[in-house]
Amino acid sequence: MYKLPKLKISWLRVITFVIALFALISLAVASFNICFIRTTVKGSSMYPTLNHMYEQTNKQDVVYINRFADIDKGDVIVLDLTKHPSFGNYTIKRLVATEGDRVKITLDTSNMEFSLIVNNNVVYVKPYDDGFNTYNSLNQYIYNHQHDPSRIVQDENGDNNVIVKKDEIFVLGDNWEMSKDSSLVGPFSIKNIVGRVDIVVNPNQNELFQILKRIF
Repeated sequence: MYKLPKLKISWLRVITFVIALFALISLAVASFNICFIRTTVKGSSMYPTLNHMYEQTNKQDVVYINRFADIDKGDVIVLDLTKHPSFGNYTIKRLVATEGDRVKITLDTSNMEFSLIVNNNVVYVKPYDDGFNTYNSLNQYIYNHQHDPSRIVQDENGDNNVIVKKDEIFVLGDNWEMSKDSSLVGPFSIKNIVGRVDIVVNPNQNELFQILKRIF
């Protein structure tokens, strides 16, 4: 029986390995491109979570949005609000409440702190600042809808809460002084969700390295 020389067998193994490696890399890149959308973060509504180095570098963060990720409260997500009359673009916010939740923001004058409260649980606390428009805009929204029992409900403390209805979400920017979000216009439809922010690349980071860290 004829046998190939050892040298040829070695080269066949190398060629097979290279082809398999190339196919694996191609599959990984294709899968990544299908799952993720790359975009640059504009504005300061998510500061300091995003664009925290903008004043020093004059460069914006880059994020990769996972279109197929399971989304939960606390996640940073992207919404397509291009058809919304008050937005007309894509926006990045933090998901703070989902269907059935009740949302309010209170001001503790003794400690001079704002508290984001969901279902009577304190989710986030911020120090008092006259510029915090999220507190003011949410209370204005509540005032404008206070006679709508399907949207506003009073809790045991006598405070009015926004009700997040079926197939809705409530989002806020981390920068309460500069964010345009659900505090201004109320909950959004879940149909507006593009995906979850899974990868954040700051101006001083290597983008490829951050992607590889996420994949592997």
